[in-house]
Amino acid sequence: MASSSRTSPNGPKQLWFFVRENMSDAQFEQVTFTLEEIRTKNLSLQFCLDVTKTSGAINDYAFYIHSNSMAAAVRLLSDKAIIATCNLYCQADPIVTITVRGKNDPSPNSSQAPSHKSSLEERRKTSKTRGLLLPSYPYSQR
Repeated sequence: MASSSRTSPNGPKQLWFFVRENMSDAQFEQVTFTLEEIRTKNLSLQFCLDVTKTSGAINDYAFYIHSNSMAAAVRLLSDKAIIATCNLYCQADPIVTITVRGKNDPSPNSSQAPSHKSSLEERRKTSKTRGLLLPSYPYSQR
């Protein structure tokens, strides 16, 4: 977990959550970084797997990014897509969430994982202690 909540001299105060969810059980893995810490990382799909302690190949998983400026989570298909999507939508947002799910699992836009309430509560608690508001995915009401 990140320990710094200072505003970066090069940008806004921002938290990045990396969440691995399973559709089959309530287990999840979640890690938090500040924007300052993210800027020192080699941000890639493999990084998302590594920080969420997820084994397997990149092709075994689907990766989604979401922030306040986005109407829905966007699926990330490549390493370059992380930075491109962030530059387009996330720069001014206080929270960025990258979700890792099995490649055949439904999108977080349409289905909540069994761990959703627990992981969301943990993210809200972390963001609240840093004075930030956490957005929720705009789930469809089917």
